[in-house]
Formats: sequence, structure tokens, C-alpha cells
Amino acid sequence: MRDIHPQPKAVQPEDALVVTLRLGDLRRLIRSELEQLDSSTPPEVLDRRGAAALLRVSVAQLDRLAKSGKIRQHTLGDSPRYLRAELLEDVRSPPWGSVRRDGLRRRAHVTRPGEARTDG
Repeated sequence: MRDIHPQPKAVQPEDALVVTLRLGDLRRLIRSELEQLDSSTPPEVLDRRGAAALLRVSVAQLDRLAKSGKIRQHTLGDSPRYLRAELLEDVRSPPWGSVRRDGLRRRAHVTRPGEARTDG
């Protein structure tokens, strides 16, 4: 009767690879491998309630932000879905300007090449 599970072969000295690494090199190697793992994980998909909770807005406000194009929205069947990373990116660099600490809206001023900016 033949064995269907072959036994592992013993490692011969000529097949062994011994590597000496400095601690910093080992850390960089591990960090690189972890970054590759992070990039291969699927994105976190949120429904309307989850996205609204993440942004700390109402579901109605979330719908207005998506309709105006200020945040990116995807659909799965008939249901709107949001990617967590995209929402955080949209909030960090909003295309509509930014909000000052006192709550007043500040518009982003875009200057064309060769155009001088004037405040006022």
C-alpha cells in the first residue's frame, strides 16, 4: 500500500539559508510586509446609518452631501453604500471649502496661473 501523504524531507545543510539582519532592517522588512497585508484587505463598506454615524451627521444631511457631490456614494442594488476610507478622505479635503472654528464657512479661493489673489 502506497503512502498518499509524503513525509517531509529533512533540510540538508546545503539547502539552508542563514541571513543576518540588523534590527532596523528587520523592522523595515516587517513594516513592508504589514503594509502589503493592509493594502490587500477589502475596504469597509458602510450603509447610510453607519456613514452618518461616522461623519456625525443625520441621515438626511448625509443624503444631501451625497446628492450635492460633496461625498462619494456607491450603490449596491438599490441601496446607497459608502466606503469608509473615501468618506474620511472627502471630509479631510472637502471641495467646497472649509469651516472655521467659529462655525462660519470659509470659501476656498482658487487662483488661475498668472492671477494675483485679492482679499476683499
